[in-house]
Amino acid sequence: MGARRAVGWVWGGARAVGVRLTDEVRGVEVCLPREVRSVHTERVFASGCQRLDGAASVDLLRQRRGLPEGGLDRDRHAQLFAAGLIRQASQQGVLTNPVRLLTLADIVGTDVMTDDGGTTLVDLLRVLPDLKSVDPVGLSLPVGPPDDLGWRLSPDPEQAPAFLAALREDRLAQWVARHPDRVNGTR
Repeated sequence: MGARRAVGWVWGGARAVGVRLTDEVRGVEVCLPREVRSVHTERVFASGCQRLDGAASVDLLRQRRGLPEGGLDRDRHAQLFAAGLIRQASQQGVLTNPVRLLTLADIVGTDVMTDDGGTTLVDLLRVLPDLKSVDPVGLSLPVGPPDDLGWRLSPDPEQAPAFLAALREDRLAQWVARHPDRVNGTR
């Protein structure tokens, strides 16, 4: 099944929102492939699965320094968190409960911006119950090696155009089938 709707989103990163959102669903489980040490709080996130409260989630999502792939690892952690948040909300019935959905939307407020490609909010809400039967995965724009400074990444000239075309044309499932190594598991 392809991505029937691609909706891009950006979280403004407001820490208070992340804390409140995570705490509203009583924590989010993330499964980390390796230990992460916070450069901000000295908190240690063990490798393996753990349930994080709001403060811990926001702390983890800020980490990139000291990680083998820096910002790419931070992005993967964000994918793990987003998938965990979807699973937690689904398990609690939030995705089919308009009152709980409104509570989460009120918490997020203007700190999440969407590029919905013309999709209405009603259409988006209509597909939320389907998320119960989907195991989220993470996909990232394919990038090449870091530049000479070691921190700037450019789109991979061979894979990025094909990835973006698949995204535009609702052919992500076919692209993933040809590039399974580009899928980031979220468990």
